Order: sequence, then C-alpha cells, then structure tokens
Amino acid sequence: MLAQRQPSGDAGVEVALGGGYTIREAHDPESIAELLPVFRASFQYDDLGTPPAWLLQDAIKAGGIMLGLWHGTEAVGFSYSIVGKDDESVYLYSDGLGVLPGHRLRQHARALKAAQREAALARGIERIVWTYSALRSVNGHLYLTGLGGFARAYVVDYRGDQSAEFPTEGGVPIDEFVVEWRLRTSRVRRRLAGERPVVDLSEVPCLTRTSGAGLRVRLASTLPPDGSADRVRCEVPADFQAMVDADPGLMLDWRLQTREIFLSLLEAGYALTECAYERGADLASYIFERGVTNELMS
Repeated sequence: MLAQRQPSGDAGVEVALGGGYTIREAHDPESIAELLPVFRASFQYDDLGTPPAWLLQDAIKAGGIMLGLWHGTEAVGFSYSIVGKDDESVYLYSDGLGVLPGHRLRQHARALKAAQREAALARGIERIVWTYSALRSVNGHLYLTGLGGFARAYVVDYRGDQSAEFPTEGGVPIDEFVVEWRLRTSRVRRRLAGERPVVDLSEVPCLTRTSGAGLRVRLASTLPPDGSADRVRCEVPADFQAMVDADPGLMLDWRLQTREIFLSLLEAGYALTECAYERGADLASYIFERGVTNELMS
C-alpha cells in the first residue's frame, strides 16, 4: 500500500512504502546508472547492451519519466516511459517495468504504476500506453484487472527479427496487446482503490478448449465468437515463463492458435478488459467485452 507522501519539490514524485522501500523519480545520471543493472536483470540482458545513462537522461529531459524502487540504498525496481503523440493527444509510452526477484509479490509493480500515473498527471498527461507479451497473464491481471487498463489492439510478431534479444520469450514470436490506461476514468480510480469485478466465469462463454495439466496444458481447439454474446472469455496459461522455459514448442502452439482468436475478437469490436488469474492454477481467463466503450473511456 502507498503511504507517507513525501514533499516532492523539484525531485518529482516520491513515495515511501512499508518495509524500507521507496519509489522516487530518477533524473540525474548517478540515479539512472543505479537502475541499469535492474533493467538488465529484469529482462535477462546480462550479455546484451543496455541504454547508457546519458541517453535515458536526455529522454527524461524531453518529458519522459523514470521511476526507481529502492530498498534502503539498493535499487531493486524501475519504471521507464517516454513521450508519445498521436491524433488524439500527447501521452506517455511506458517502455519498461521490472522488479528484481526477492522483492516481488509485495505489489511493488502496482505501486510503481500508481506512481507513474501520479507523475504523468502532475505533467498534465492523462493517458499512458504500453504493450505486453500477449500470453503473460500475470502481467495482464495487473494491467487490466488491477490497474483498469484495457486493450483494443493486438500486434503480431511485434519485435520481428529482434525477438532474439528477448531471451525471456524463448524464441517464440512476440505478439503483444496494446494497453490503454486512461488515468482519470472512474474505472481506473476504482481499481487503484482496490475494487475488483465479480465475474462468474461459468456464465461467460469460453471460446477455447484445453487438455493436459500443469506445464503440459495444451490449447486443443478454439471456437469463433457467435456474435450474440457481449462478453466472452479465452483461457490462457497462468505461468507463461514456466511454460516457455519448459517447452517453447508448446508455447509456440499457444501463440499461433490464440493469435487468430484474439485478432478476430478485436476485429469484431470486443476489447480485452479483464484477466481472471489465480496463483497456482494452470490456466487464467482473458475476458473480452463489447459495448463498454463509455465505461472504459470516462
């Protein structure tokens, strides 16, 4: 939980958490340099280059935001975003979020996103956009159900030939959902306050059939939406990382089959709005809805 707001002054957002953790904005090269090892470890980039501190500092000077999570004096998490602009408005493009093993499961990723929202609003920015690897349901649960984001776009093989630079993906093509986070909506405010939707999954038509269990659970077949339901669900692996580490070929099969159904749902006017995720379960459920644009945007 967020607690004990500190006066920020020129330093920007600073949040004291329990247990000796602090989130604060990183502006200077020294603070940014402290966060680079966290960046490398989060994405297993130990053998690859990382952006130099001065380059990130220039992006921050141009309006980007870098937040660090410190445990005492040790940097253990980060969030980084740059400025974007489209036909609608200026927005933040969130380009990375990570917390080191040993410091997870404490809602620190959620706290980093909440601090990012506060920093964006302080700059007059009301929208943050990012992507995430589409079968990572742990991420989906945080971004959709926990934070109130939603997705109306899906990008196929987003990284192309650069996919090999993402070792956590196991060589599987990286399809990604594009998350929109409308910072002032009542949906976002409610989710940040801890409200969660109550969904009876047994009443939501499921478009996937699975077989197997644990890391061997397989997507056996998919059903196209029949056009009559305003809410449908698709089962996805509950632990992408464990499955891709154990059997990249199985995860590739999941990717190729879910790609088609996800694209068909978004093209039919559905938005991905929730991820029903239960730790320790084999499967999670993505929930797609249509006819909810007003709720998502206001």
